Amino acid sequence: GADSEFAARAALAAQQQNKFALLHNALLNATGRLSNQTVLDIAKSVGLDINRLQADMNLPKITEELKQNGKLANDLGLQGTPAFVVLSMNKAGQVKSQLIPGQTNKAALLKAIAAVKQ
Repeated sequence: GADSEFAARAALAAQQQNKFALLHNALLNATGRLSNQTVLDIAKSVGLDINRLQADMNLPKITEELKQNGKLANDLGLQGTPAFVVLSMNKAGQVKSQLIPGQTNKAALLKAIAAVKQ
C-alpha cells in the first residue's frame, strides 16, 4: 500500500546519507503500523537528516528504482512480503532456484535448500 511505498522510498533515499542498512533494519524491527510520520520518526532516531531525506525521496532515480523493484517482484510472481528466494550455483555457473512466496518455516526452507543443492 501507500504506507509501504513511503517506507521503501525513505529506505532507498537513506542511501544518499549512507544509512540505508540502519533505516532498513530499524523499519523491519518496528512494531505496529508504519505511518509516514512513524517512518520519519524512526529515520530521525537513526540519525538521518529528515529534510534531506524527504527531498531525496522525490529523486527520479528513487522512483525508477521502486518501479524496477516492483516489476522484478511482478515478474517473479511475488505478491507481497515476505518472500524467500533460495539460490545455488554450481562450479559450471549454473543457477538453481526455489521461490517460497509468503511466510515459511524451517522445514520448508531446508527442503528448498536441499532441492537447489541437488
